[in-house]
Amino acid sequence: MEKILSQPKCQRIGFLLLDNFTMIALASAIDPLRMANQLSSQKLYEWVTFSEDGQPVLSSNGLNVSTDHDLSVNPDLDVLIVVGGVDITNSYTAGQVSWLKKLCSNGIHLGGICTGAYVLAAARLMDD
Repeated sequence: MEKILSQPKCQRIGFLLLDNFTMIALASAIDPLRMANQLSSQKLYEWVTFSEDGQPVLSSNGLNVSTDHDLSVNPDLDVLIVVGGVDITNSYTAGQVSWLKKLCSNGIHLGGICTGAYVLAAARLMDD
């Protein structure tokens, strides 16, 4: 009897880009996802980017990076990663913290890269 293999569920990952985020952190997170898709010949991962107002975000290397959505979107995500960088204590807002808390209460898994974890801790989302 032939075994039928099911297609794996595509994981949808969001990246919240904070002011002065580090480009290497974002690229180091997205490129392995792209490579997994390419090497498997399947869409295992897809990703979208967010900023507070949907406008481009200035990275720490001076490049403006466009984003897909603002925080008014109710995202259909499996995971949201906060991408931090330089001067983190001045790089996030109360609105972003509120949005992260809402995502967490909706069951979306949260993570942080570079100094993004600082924001999750400041939002008290790492207490448990």
